[in-house]
Amino acid sequence: MAAESEIVKLIQSGESDSVEFTTSTNNTEKFSQAICAFANDLPNHRKPGYTLVGLYDDGKLEMVYNYPYWALRELAMNAVMHRDYQSNTPIRLYQFDDRIEIMNAGNLYGNARPENFPNVNDYRNPIIAEAMKVLGYVNRFSRGVNRVNQELVANGNPEAYFKFNLLTVFEVTVKLSQKSLEGRTTQKASNVQKAILELLAASPSLSREGLAQQIGNITADGIKYHLDQLKRKGLITRVGGRKEGAWLVNTDTEN
Repeated sequence: MAAESEIVKLIQSGESDSVEFTTSTNNTEKFSQAICAFANDLPNHRKPGYTLVGLYDDGKLEMVYNYPYWALRELAMNAVMHRDYQSNTPIRLYQFDDRIEIMNAGNLYGNARPENFPNVNDYRNPIIAEAMKVLGYVNRFSRGVNRVNQELVANGNPEAYFKFNLLTVFEVTVKLSQKSLEGRTTQKASNVQKAILELLAASPSLSREGLAQQIGNITADGIKYHLDQLKRKGLITRVGGRKEGAWLVNTDTEN
């Protein structure tokens, strides 16, 4: 793996016949083209090629957010504007590991129906709605939800999910950005593999079950997956059988 200083130089130099930028690991077509080009090595560089993930073609970093700010702001403003103020139920905003839920008292009102939402809207609180528009908290009426979904999709989130079957409340769920989730998964795998290397360096005979118990929140099968990945990278070697053998950590391997 290239050192940090080398990566900086690659980014500054830009894309070439040995360097490819891509914003996501999901861009399989670009990955395939880059691998083929590097393997053929038509310019005869006789040097490895690099694919750098998280960059646009011009070398600028791709900023990935869990949730787009404007979309959450608009949904929160909608909860304030459309809430049934005859109810004592407060507006609720819950953040979970993979989603955000916003709920307010009062379901669809007036001419608004599940079959015509969000293209048709009606206002339970017309004075509040007009005041929020004048103060700049909301934009053109009946356009907010469509823009919310546009912002979400552009950020890598699924479109907002609205629950219409709740009689006295209105709820919307926003799922975590898939781009952000990719980054979390990659970072989590890196942390697990680092922990495995540290444990094996101290106790080479640790079993998969023992590693799973010490690391926590992972099964023995999950440990097996990461051990296989580390073996493919040349970072560990198994010496002997499963019961009597041990792991050798290759500390001299560049990683």
